[in-house]
Amino acid sequence: MASLEEKRDYIFKYEEQFSRSLSQRVIEKPKINVFMILIPILFLYFLYQNQRYKIGRKLFAEKYLILRKQALDEAYLCITTDRNIDAQSIINKQNISDPIKSKIFDLISLLIDHYILLLRGEGEDIYSLVKSVYRSISGYKKYIKSLNDCENALNEIILAELSLSNQDIDKSVTDRITQQTIELRNDLIKEIFK
Repeated sequence: MASLEEKRDYIFKYEEQFSRSLSQRVIEKPKINVFMILIPILFLYFLYQNQRYKIGRKLFAEKYLILRKQALDEAYLCITTDRNIDAQSIINKQNISDPIKSKIFDLISLLIDHYILLLRGEGEDIYSLVKSVYRSISGYKKYIKSLNDCENALNEIILAELSLSNQDIDKSVTDRITQQTIELRNDLIKEIFK
């Protein structure tokens, strides 16, 4: 049986892999064409764009992981120190408006509960942990739906706040993130419960 630390590692490695996969699907890789090979200045521009792509993917994955890492750390502490969940302490570290804090609180609370379940589950990898905790595809789909709903509510509040502060963000970007997230999670469900 896996130790608590090993289970925490399984969970975090899965979240890292998910964030990298999501960044790859969301951020478009620059394409090279024949003119770029024939005209050196265009090829240099392609190299510059490719470098920005790599940096952008890395930053996206790192930022995506921040709340998940904090929630996993909180879940681990709750189990190891036998104390109550303190999602509010994570929220207090964020320099954001109250409406956004409320939605982040919902997301973090859901993640902490999920991680506590997984940390208490039985298994030697993320798939077996999920199966041991949720037992059926319908149980896990219920959690995934709640997670998608929390993330969508958070995205809507963030978009509204940005539009009020005259910071333009293309809604198609959040739509793409949402769509790709759903697709990746559906792939995971199929993989776990095949």
